Amino acid sequence: MTLTNLRSFLLRYSWLIVSLLLLTGIIGTLNKSNGSTNLYTYQAEAFLRGDFAIQEKPNKLPGETIDYHGRIYIPFPPFPAVILTPFVAVFGRGDLKVYWIAFVMAALTCLTLYRILLKFELDRPTAAWVLAGFALGTGYWQIFRGSEWVWMFAQITAMLFLLLAIYESMRKGRGWLAGLLLGAAFLSRQLSIYMALFIIVLLWRNEGKQNRITNLGWFFAALGFSIALYIGFNYYRFGTFGSGYELMNYQAFGEPGNFLGERVNEFGVFDPAYFFYNAYHMFIQGYHLEFGGKTMLEVVGLSRFGVSLLAASPFVIAAFRARTDKWILWGAWVSVLLTLLTALFYHNNGYIQYNTQRFSLDFLPVLILLIAWGFENSSSDLKSYWKGMIVYSIFLNVLTNLLPVY
Repeated sequence: MTLTNLRSFLLRYSWLIVSLLLLTGIIGTLNKSNGSTNLYTYQAEAFLRGDFAIQEKPNKLPGETIDYHGRIYIPFPPFPAVILTPFVAVFGRGDLKVYWIAFVMAALTCLTLYRILLKFELDRPTAAWVLAGFALGTGYWQIFRGSEWVWMFAQITAMLFLLLAIYESMRKGRGWLAGLLLGAAFLSRQLSIYMALFIIVLLWRNEGKQNRITNLGWFFAALGFSIALYIGFNYYRFGTFGSGYELMNYQAFGEPGNFLGERVNEFGVFDPAYFFYNAYHMFIQGYHLEFGGKTMLEVVGLSRFGVSLLAASPFVIAAFRARTDKWILWGAWVSVLLTLLTALFYHNNGYIQYNTQRFSLDFLPVLILLIAWGFENSSSDLKSYWKGMIVYSIFLNVLTNLLPVY
């Protein structure tokens, strides 16, 4: 085998090899009963009782609940709990294997993305590389690994339904269904609402729909219904039209020193004071191994503040080469930037997290399309460069998988 042939072989199959390494690392994890660690199972249990309040405060994550007028509530958007409700009814809360549910949802997410990429007329090898980058070379892998926790399971749910909304918008283009699917994503992660602009453009550019204005009307009606449900859900519980986050006990958060509680006390949940900290971690922070032991030579883990998007998944820069219909391109970039800017003013950057900035997952379903268009607009040599970056990104996830971080 010549050096050129060896290089070609590695570029073609290396992502598959490291993918198998990643998958073998979760075989034992999938059978772990982790219903007691996911707050959404408590909410599902409450739904089964016909109530919104949970009966007991979880031993873990006590700061993630709200004590209000003598009752205990979980403040997070409710749709992931709706998904878990039938499973809690059958298996019970404590014995539920949330990882299996997340695994099925992740498989559906990857299948949907692959169909979207083919719908945008990417060739199958390029689509396969982009899909590998998405599933195994970004924070999506780490979010899946942490899906026993409420925040990660919410993002797994939101990403699935956001991609389903995108797929519907470019395929049959039924506004009412796209609106319901985006509404489900919003009822899982609120920042999904910014993706509405991209979906509106897709619906408008869908050549299969004759009456575009009426179709958009149905989209807004369906999305508005989901927003109204969320407002009503919060108002019934807290007597406020907001999310209720301001009622959370932030003093129970964080490590010794409780920096999150101190931040919220001084600046509030959103504030410009957080911008530089969040921007640094989103764009600059590298892969940070932490050493310990007597000689400080033992690797004890990774920084819990995560790794920047550019350091963990450098192939994302391919997005800047994206070329497609100008309105679709603008809709994609504006949706991504609005989501990003909002996250940069939030009081934390996604802590606790490893080899990712998990809030980037809120715009990743659209960013990955920009990356795909960037691949398509690249020369063969540049495509090889992107593929090398994907392999490197997957390697970092393999390394993280081997470290004592979970």
